[in-house]
Amino acid sequence: MAPILSAFPSRQFYAGKLKDGIGADDRVLKSSKSFAFPNPAKPMFFSHTAGNEDNNNTRSLVNRFVSALFIEIKKKHAQIGS
Repeated sequence: MAPILSAFPSRQFYAGKLKDGIGADDRVLKSSKSFAFPNPAKPMFFSHTAGNEDNNNTRSLVNRFVSALFIEIKKKHAQIGS
């Protein structure tokens, strides 16, 4: 998870113990030809999507519609070269 996104849940729910796979410096967006992020230093956005969450018999929730939508967005980014 991006550090900018994980900071709140880490503090609020995990006593600061939630870890990110890579650091913020490794996540710098050089440029994006496909989307003009409001703040390029923090390349993220929030969007309302439909779909149902499923706990998959675990404590984690998954929304397969959102997952599929994210994959399509990433495919388009790869095609454009961003």
